[in-house]
Amino acid sequence: MSEIDRFPTTDGNLVEIFKDGPATFEAIYSAMDQAQEYIFAQFYEIRDDRTGKEFRDHLERAGRRGVRVYLFYDPFESGLDDEWLQPLRDVGAEVAAHDPSVGYTDPYEGNFRNHRKNCIVDGETAFIGGHNVGDAYLSRDPEVGHWRDTHFRVKGPAVLVAQQSFIRDYFHVTGDVPPARWKASRHGSVRMTIVPSEPRDFWDPAGLSYLSALNSAQEKIWLSSPYLIPDEKGLAALEAAALRGVEVKIIIPEESEVKLADCANLTNAERLITHSKIEIYRKCQGALHQKALLVDDKGVLVGSANFDYRSFRLNLELVAWIEDSDIVKSMDELLGSDFEKAEKLSREFFEKESAPQRLKRSVAKMLHPLL
Repeated sequence: MSEIDRFPTTDGNLVEIFKDGPATFEAIYSAMDQAQEYIFAQFYEIRDDRTGKEFRDHLERAGRRGVRVYLFYDPFESGLDDEWLQPLRDVGAEVAAHDPSVGYTDPYEGNFRNHRKNCIVDGETAFIGGHNVGDAYLSRDPEVGHWRDTHFRVKGPAVLVAQQSFIRDYFHVTGDVPPARWKASRHGSVRMTIVPSEPRDFWDPAGLSYLSALNSAQEKIWLSSPYLIPDEKGLAALEAAALRGVEVKIIIPEESEVKLADCANLTNAERLITHSKIEIYRKCQGALHQKALLVDDKGVLVGSANFDYRSFRLNLELVAWIEDSDIVKSMDELLGSDFEKAEKLSREFFEKESAPQRLKRSVAKMLHPLL
């Protein structure tokens, strides 16, 4: 996997899985509260709600202790105003927002979003995964219900790769390089590769990471993603795996944050069910936002990238390929539980659809690069 990107595979890491929002943010807040030198916090979406204010309060307290705080977010979804940010600035925190116009010349490049969701503390601990900052992600929004997502705490040499990714993003917008530690201790035995991916790259590392993992499968592919909207190569990789006898199971949400994307999801689901033995499941209660790919007993691919064209080609993402038997076993159990609670789609489901619904799905399929 390391050949796909500029960064090496590292050994000596300790990785812990958090399967929901409360556990994730309890761990993030604990790390923030124990920070001694600096915090690099980066999220695609930070909402001005109860959770957003809690998140800000922990950063503010760290700043008051003399910890250097750097916050980086994407304004497309966050919409944070000066009133929300002022308490951080009052304690000396540096705040920067992703700006796709910096360094680009084509108007289409304004569509490039920074979709990363990372937090690095003192160069020793990194949190990577799918959670943004907001009440919905902690299952506090009654209209959304239970939010299914996964985040990971990493300690060890791999943290430095996540740290370098943050600094590149921050420097690209501000021109400043925050001082940081560049020596990481070994904390465990997990082997992993962190792969930052962005439109500036010659190829798409996030997409190639998915394809590399899919093409290596011999027995099992279990995929969880809120969006099943890859390019043709992604769909073909799934179909090729099924044709060579690999068990392929995919879980998507009944409703995501983008209604038109739900239609595109179903269009691709129909194709995969109709022309192969691929099994497609839908989470019908609450939200599914997890991005995870389990391959045989080899490893798992996790991070911020959805299995869609936007994550592969338009967004700045960060994924991690983790090779560890304990992590694989834990993700196998988590995904297995997700499949058990989900609805399995069938050909009959699509045969009962109305003509207007099929037309809507066709339109969504044509627009999939923009979803």
